Parts: sequence; structure tokens; C-alpha cells
Amino acid sequence: MLRARILSTAKLTVAIGVCSFCAWSFCMGFAPNAAHAQVAKPKGLGEAGSLAALKVEPNLNEKGVSIRGRDSRQQIFVTGTYSSGQLHDHTRKVVYSSQPDGIVKIDANGMITPMADGTTTVTAKDAASGLAGNLTVTVSDMSGDRPINFTNQVVPIFTKLGCNGGGCHGKSSGQNVSSCRCWASILTKIMSTSSRKPAAGDCFRRPPDKACS
Repeated sequence: MLRARILSTAKLTVAIGVCSFCAWSFCMGFAPNAAHAQVAKPKGLGEAGSLAALKVEPNLNEKGVSIRGRDSRQQIFVTGTYSSGQLHDHTRKVVYSSQPDGIVKIDANGMITPMADGTTTVTAKDAASGLAGNLTVTVSDMSGDRPINFTNQVVPIFTKLGCNGGGCHGKSSGQNVSSCRCWASILTKIMSTSSRKPAAGDCFRRPPDKACS
């Protein structure tokens, strides 16, 4: 009887040991430890280093840009290359100038407005480092009148004012366009974006002074 109890106690002890070992092995093998549980932090770009160069664009094939007509505009952008290889936008951080003067006007955001026919060099300079980038700009056709383009200049105004929507002249049953009094507002919008008056050959006709039907 005593011997049976001793054997039972030994078996129980072995069983408890085996279970404890299995539990420990499971925890060590499958449960994530503190190192794996911690989410890795992104490294980021790191230090940019010092500014090495400035590039003014667009500059396709290193030929610069061309602006035709006094109603045209050109947005340029400036990219700074750093010693680490990083690229940063400097379009609104540089100071712009042009030589010779009087051909273009450029604002602090890099928008170029033509002033006279000719070729000029636009310079973007970083005040802190003294580095600069150049872009050749050629202006032409300042004295000529270019016809107003219906698709590019008139239709966007129709869309903005809702004139080509379903509540106005875009409805399926149509509407008498020539008699709509909103033409006065539309033409005012068109000519406010142009520096000239309507001329023969333009893509729209002057409507009669009638109320909307």
C-alpha cells in the first residue's frame, strides 16, 4: 500500500514537471518578447546637410521656357539639392530677378508674367548660402491679338457659374442661349482674364439684350 502511494506521488511529480516544462517552452517559443513587441520607429530622412545646388524648372532639354502672348503665364519651381542627396522645394524660399529687365515680371511664388518681346535670364538665389540657379525665358507675340479659345477660356467660366449645368443651359430640353441675360456676366468674366477687347474672329457672338426665357 505504501509502495503504491509512493509510485503515485512520483508519477504526479513527473507529470507536473512535464507540464511545467511544456508551458515554459511554449511561452519562450511563441510568446513575443519585449524586443519583438516594441514597434520600430521610422528613421525618417535624417539630416539634410548643406545646400549644394539649385535647379530652376521647367527646363526641357536645357532650352528654357517660351511664353507667347500677353495673356500667357508661366509657373516655375526651384529644387534644392543637399549634400546628403535629399531634394527640397525652394520655390518660395528664393529671391527672383531677371536680366535684362523689362521683359518679364516674376512674383515671390515663381509666377512669370510677360512684359515685352525678348529673351531674359531668370535667376533664383538663396539668400543664406548665396547659391543661385538660372532659367532662360523667351517672350514672343506680345503685340498680336490671339483669338479667344472657346474650349479653354469660355467653357470653364460656364462651368464655374453653373451655366452648363442641368439647372440652366445644360438641361436636356435646352434653353434659348442667345437671350439669356447671364451673358453680360459671362462676357465680363471672360474679358477680365484678357487684356484686350473682343475682335472679329472670336469664338462667340454678342447676344441681343433680352431677358431669359
